[in-house]
Amino acid sequence: MQQVSGSQIMNRRWLLAVIGLALLSLDNPAWSEATCECADMADLMNREAEERAAIQAYQDALTQWGNSPPAANETARRDFQQNTVQPAINQATTQGTNKATGETDAACRTTITAATSCMKEVAAQHEHVHAGACHDQPSASLNPFAGRHATLADYAREEIAAYQAEAAFVHASLVNLQADCQLQIDFESHIRGTTEATDSKATSRLDASISAPDHQPSVSYRGQGQLDYETKDAGPPKVVGDRMLAKLATTICYGASEGSGRTSLDVIDGELWRSNAPPYDPRLNLTFSVGATDETFTIKGPRQCRQKPVKRPFWSDRFILGKTATTAQNHILIDDWTFNPRPGVYAEKVINSTCGPAAALPGPFAAYGPVGACSERTTILVRLKKR
Repeated sequence: MQQVSGSQIMNRRWLLAVIGLALLSLDNPAWSEATCECADMADLMNREAEERAAIQAYQDALTQWGNSPPAANETARRDFQQNTVQPAINQATTQGTNKATGETDAACRTTITAATSCMKEVAAQHEHVHAGACHDQPSASLNPFAGRHATLADYAREEIAAYQAEAAFVHASLVNLQADCQLQIDFESHIRGTTEATDSKATSRLDASISAPDHQPSVSYRGQGQLDYETKDAGPPKVVGDRMLAKLATTICYGASEGSGRTSLDVIDGELWRSNAPPYDPRLNLTFSVGATDETFTIKGPRQCRQKPVKRPFWSDRFILGKTATTAQNHILIDDWTFNPRPGVYAEKVINSTCGPAAALPGPFAAYGPVGACSERTTILVRLKKR
């Protein structure tokens, strides 16, 4: 049976007390998870992964040492941290996320370096445990390894307590943000044909939510919706110029697409995060799966123009053209959003496009210059859903 010394019992008692104080502090507005915002979710999820890795590294070391942990001094602590714990953290971290570092010196003074308010709060939760341990043993203030850190096992247990305290804060923040950061997406698109006389409008409203399972890796934004579309014949091209010549232009053939109905518009992937460069603005990626619209293309005009109608999508094909596809041709990435353009709107994306690069018209029509496949204006608004 493992023997536990009196000093180990005392150490564990103050560790439990400090953990309790740290957890109770979450109810205090000064230590509120409300400090973190939706854009901080990626940083929090990364920190949670780092916490798991660090705690596991310390626990593995405690198991390996058993009843004979190494004596503690600054050199041993630094080597253990750099050679054992930090590599485990590095393996779990996500590059590009915002980090935070903290230090509590021998005089119980805490210094925190962080790019964002959220990560500063996370580091403060961690250092709160170290500061509490420091104040709990004043005799060890000038030399922490002479008192509360007699061995590296004592140091590891204090670090575990500190990571557990910050993990409680991080998880509470993620639970709140998971509910507060659901997205309501309003989609409105108007596409006019340039090589055919077609006018098409489409609208949709769908919700997207993110899942942060209990202390498990998060799931990106997902949401399913329906898109209503109406595609109309915009009429024959207008003949301009001399009236007498216009009368001679009796044979005007033109193509047009028609159809209306409903198709799918889903969010199959989405990430909301914060830039890691000043001013640390929010960033959003949403990948939409665009269902095919059901339209019929027809050559119209006098009898000699008419051809058999052909089934082919108009709005969905034109919308997909010129956009960034991801895992499939109809999976379209929308990024580069404008945030908080006006009250009540979290993010906005306005797309003005020609449905891909413009191309020269054939034969004598080339003189009229290049033309795109359409004239598109699509507006996507993202609002935060209220609980």
